[in-house]
Formats: sequence, C-alpha cells, structure tokens
Amino acid sequence: MSFDEEWAGHKSRAAMWLNGTGGSGGDADLKTNHAGKAAAIKALSTEIEPDTGTAGIVADDSTGSAVTGFKG
Repeated sequence: MSFDEEWAGHKSRAAMWLNGTGGSGGDADLKTNHAGKAAAIKALSTEIEPDTGTAGIVADDSTGSAVTGFKG
C-alpha cells in the first residue's frame, strides 16, 4: 500500500467519523436550538462558573497550606 492510498483511507475514515456515520451512530448534521442554548447558558452561569470559583479558592487554600508546611 502506498502512502497516498493509506492517507486516502485515513481521510475517508475521518470524514465518516466527523459526519456521524462512523462509530458514533449519531446524526450526520449538527443541530442547535434556542432551548438548548438557553439551558447551556443557564448551566454555565448558575452552576459551572460559581463552582469553578469555589474550586479555585479551595485549591489556593490547599496550596497555601502546602507552602507553609515546606517553610523552614
């Protein structure tokens, strides 16, 4: 098998996968809707963003404790 033949096979499989016809069993078209976008925005603003901030504070506290433990 030549490089060009092998490369063509890889491209074909990647195109099928990206189009949803290979392996995933999903629809071939990407679809969005207003309700889905609104739900994503709500989740980002009410759950993910606040939880990320809280996780950052916990990480800072843990890091500060580790630094204190290594001093001296």
